[in-house]
Amino acid sequence: MNKLRFALAGMVLPFLANAQESGADSIFRSHQKYYVVAAVLTLIFLGIAVFLLSVEKRLKQLEQ
Repeated sequence: MNKLRFALAGMVLPFLANAQESGADSIFRSHQKYYVVAAVLTLIFLGIAVFLLSVEKRLKQLEQ
């Protein structure tokens, strides 16, 4: 369970960090594409996490 907490914290904390705004960043924000990119990346990471957790569950069942 601790692994899951650390994995989720590792995925969420970078989104909470503030970075300096560059030219490309302001273009993404002005066209609201930044939110689409962030949403897609979040969905990809969540999908990978769910997949890895399901594989881990299956392996534990096979070991028993």
